[in-house]
Amino acid sequence: MSLEAINLYKIYYDEASFKAIAPPYLPLDNRNGWFELMPILNFLETHELDPKAWYGFVSPKFPEKANLELADVTALIAADPQADVALFSSRWLYLLWFDNVWT
Repeated sequence: MSLEAINLYKIYYDEASFKAIAPPYLPLDNRNGWFELMPILNFLETHELDPKAWYGFVSPKFPEKANLELADVTALIAADPQADVALFSSRWLYLLWFDNVWT
């Protein structure tokens, strides 16, 4: 899998977090106070998605929280080309605790 098929957006909250975004991460604006929900929802509603591409949305502190860099993420995705979803979290127990992690 090539890097062109992986679109990893880093959410920013202010000018400092925007300036900290380095390629190949893509910036995603979250300055309206809705935390991560609103910029992700807006992106999904306003962009035509490529069904063969991967899309990811991470916080500015993703590398520190998950202890993963972009190269780690792309390598893990490329390692299983049949997968439809890749989930990265620094708190796996939280994902297991609730029946629906989004509630």
